[in-house]
Amino acid sequence: MDQEHQSIMFLEKQMEDNFHEIFDKYVLEDIVWDDFDMEGVRAYCSFTHPYPPDGDTNIIALLPPFYPTGAK
Repeated sequence: MDQEHQSIMFLEKQMEDNFHEIFDKYVLEDIVWDDFDMEGVRAYCSFTHPYPPDGDTNIIALLPPFYPTGAK
C-alpha cells in the first residue's frame, strides 16, 4: 500500500472515529498537511458552517501525527 492510500485511510479513520462530531456538524473547508519540523506529518482541518449565512467558524481540528508504513 502506497503512502497516498495510507494517508487517505488515516484521514477517513480520523473523520469517522476520532473527530466524527465535528465532521458531522460542520463542512470541511480545507485540509493542510505540515511536518511541523518533526518526523511524521500532521494534518489540520478548517471548517465552515453548513448554512452560508452562518459564515466561517473558528474551529480547527489538529489530527494526530501520521507515520506511513515503510517511511524512512
